[in-house]
Amino acid sequence: MLKFLNKPYPFNDNFNHNLKVIFGISLGVFLFLQFFQPFELQSIESENKTYIFLGGSIITLVALAFNLLVLPEIFPRLLSSENWKIKKEILWNLWILFTIGIGYFFYTQFVEFLEFDIFIIVKILLISTIPVALLITINQDRLLKANLKTAIELNQKVSDYKNEIEVPKKQTICFISDNEKEKIEIDINNLLFIRSANNYIEIFRKKEKSYKKYLLRSSLQKAEGNLKSFTFIFKCHRTSIVNIKNIKEITGNSQGYKLKFENIDEEIPVSRSYSKELKKRIN
Repeated sequence: MLKFLNKPYPFNDNFNHNLKVIFGISLGVFLFLQFFQPFELQSIESENKTYIFLGGSIITLVALAFNLLVLPEIFPRLLSSENWKIKKEILWNLWILFTIGIGYFFYTQFVEFLEFDIFIIVKILLISTIPVALLITINQDRLLKANLKTAIELNQKVSDYKNEIEVPKKQTICFISDNEKEKIEIDINNLLFIRSANNYIEIFRKKEKSYKKYLLRSSLQKAEGNLKSFTFIFKCHRTSIVNIKNIKEITGNSQGYKLKFENIDEEIPVSRSYSKELKKRIN
């Protein structure tokens, strides 16, 4: 059970997608209250119902916006796909339900149309645990199968891409530090990937049957500007730029795709916002 809960799971931090989810769920709450009228809402005078239902949907919208849009900006490292697990996703969904429940609690105290105490919130959380866990499990299995299948297809396309794209026989790229006191020159064909590391960038290049890593005080954005003329250089993540020509293998899991390079154990993640662009490039 513990092994299952520690399986990777994608944390959805896509702003546009979450915006659609927020408005969709809020509208769904309004329609649900309007048509089904749970919690003895049918006893309320008709002229007040629409305003009460609208208030409930606004509470839902505010709680979702706080959790899905604000918190990921405040805690980007805590709320990211890189270390996200199934157990975290379950707790995250229960936390969202809890914040919505707290909002309803204070709202009902204000409008005084029914009794909605803390015990109802606990009851909702306990009842919700099983369906939330079930839905997350089903989705994790679906994403895993889909990404594994796509990774196999992408590996074949990467192989074709390497054979078809024209690469300069030798072209040296120079990376200069922010203080302009250091510079690193690399043949573009030997570049594996570049990764941000706080105020520095790590530059990895091929070296016979191994690799060499350089540390330079610079930004990933500046490095990306140096490489923008090369179509086979691709930013796959907010922290990483890779040379598609030197990708050894693409693997897939429920979180998405990861890129492997020759003689390097660590893998470079492809964030979901860049997955479509990767497929487009190698197609």
